[in-house]
Amino acid sequence: MFHNRRNRWFWIGGLGLVAGTVLLLLWSLSHRQALEVTSILEASSQDGELSSRAVIEPVTAEPILATRTGAPLPPINFPQGSIQDACGLNEFPAWNDHFEAEDTVIASWANNPFNKEGNWIALESPTCTEALEAYISGVNPFLWGHAESIRNGAFAFIVLENPLTFGRVFADPGGDFKRVQDALSRPECLLQNTDSNWELKDSCHAEALMNYAILHRFCFDEGVHRRTQKTYWEEDDPTPAQDRFMWKEDLEDAWVRRKCEEIDPTLEFTSEMYPELHKFVKPLNQSTSGALVPILFANLKHSTSNARNTSEILIELAARLGEESAGLTKPFIKLYSHQYMEQGYQFGRFRGLLSSSPWRELQSKKEPSATRLLHTMYLLIGFERTQIEFDWEWLASHLCTPPYESLSPLGTETEEKRAEPKSCRVVVDELYARDDLPNFTLNLIDQFAQSATELGVYD
Repeated sequence: MFHNRRNRWFWIGGLGLVAGTVLLLLWSLSHRQALEVTSILEASSQDGELSSRAVIEPVTAEPILATRTGAPLPPINFPQGSIQDACGLNEFPAWNDHFEAEDTVIASWANNPFNKEGNWIALESPTCTEALEAYISGVNPFLWGHAESIRNGAFAFIVLENPLTFGRVFADPGGDFKRVQDALSRPECLLQNTDSNWELKDSCHAEALMNYAILHRFCFDEGVHRRTQKTYWEEDDPTPAQDRFMWKEDLEDAWVRRKCEEIDPTLEFTSEMYPELHKFVKPLNQSTSGALVPILFANLKHSTSNARNTSEILIELAARLGEESAGLTKPFIKLYSHQYMEQGYQFGRFRGLLSSSPWRELQSKKEPSATRLLHTMYLLIGFERTQIEFDWEWLASHLCTPPYESLSPLGTETEEKRAEPKSCRVVVDELYARDDLPNFTLNLIDQFAQSATELGVYD
């Protein structure tokens, strides 16, 4: 729909109060100035002439919005079968043109991505929808979004035998919900008086608990609307590739929304619809981490905040039952918007590693340095000792490619020009020059250098 192009405004809705206050102040100032001008005019007219400083030249100009043409940008040679190729994104108007222009102007464009009803024309193409399904089915929901991919780096770094993906979440929603109902009706699955019991992972349907929790979040709790997108505004002077990327994100949203529309609405877990489960879930009202879960299942209503807690509780239970993707979850807070407070990382086999200072250091996006890389090697040693597999390519890309975090206070640049960041090759050579590193650390550095070289990010 036309409204889809405005979805990116919703994530800053929490700033509306601040913006409104600023606008009110600006209006007050302009109103006062208008009154002053009126007084000057009235005073001057008494003498039969206008004061020179009271003369106001009329300003007439055509609205900028009406001048947008919607012309496509220079085409990009996208890989065959990609979303950009299969959905014809090269023919789309500039994203900012479409975002800023009036609907009446957009309707006259031959390349308007939406039909008269406001629906995506591209989604009428099987080639486009197949490309979207092929791509999104392999995406981890915790990495779907700009801020999410930064904050939830563990999902990209740690390789799981059965990774969480949208394909897994949408594979069998009805069956997963039946398994959730079975687990919640069995006292042993609620883990009373214990932190965890990984031996119950299969019998208590830990995977289904995780699948359903994510389905509930995205299909019944506005999770699609809440995911963060990377936006390049007009003043950023986006490249054609960046422009196409924003259209691709919007199409991804549309695909997931369509999948959610196919879900049986009776699968939404509310106390009104499933009151018989209330007596079985009381133990979940007290989390083992000592913090009270803010909403009881008994009081679940059809509201955003309550539904969100449904997912949080089920994710934490799945982690305590040994579901590994649930064991990678950590609290996620988006300022002025929403929060996800699951803490599965406290209960899974990654517990000690994900709460360690080397992991926190790795998760940041700082410039390459010998100290930073050495701390990363210490983390990898712990992973190898506990037989946790990790993605070397992600590691090399994360450490060796900009943009890097600013070192200036509050993220601002200092007047003094910053030195060019070191390449990973230079950093590795600094470590090779040392004579105090054990062989197993040097072996890991060798593997890292090889991965960075193969990925083309070493120099």
